[in-house]
Amino acid sequence: MDVEYKNKELRKCAEKPGYAQRKLGAEQAKAFLRRINVLLDAESFEDLRHVPGHFHELHHDRKAQWAFDLNGPYRLIITPKTKPIPVDKTGGFIWAGIKDAVVVEIVNYHKEGEN
Repeated sequence: MDVEYKNKELRKCAEKPGYAQRKLGAEQAKAFLRRINVLLDAESFEDLRHVPGHFHELHHDRKAQWAFDLNGPYRLIITPKTKPIPVDKTGGFIWAGIKDAVVVEIVNYHKEGEN
């Protein structure tokens, strides 16, 4: 799959394991690099549906984003690079039609909106 990164920091973490470990910590860097390698090896999002890491489609204010579990509450957020995203007759995304990705962020989105 063609993979891009939203920012230089994510790209550097993906390309330099030592840097990723310093920035993310050992466990999170290990999980991040595993997810990146799986993403790079996939042909489409459909290939990611049943891989370890619980690749899943997000909803509500994160519609058109997907997430991989990292460690604890943290998720690696991915979006399709190509727009528009292919949809079926019911309006659901066609995962097999998504063949490129942008790595957007590492986040604990379960805490968003809490004060």
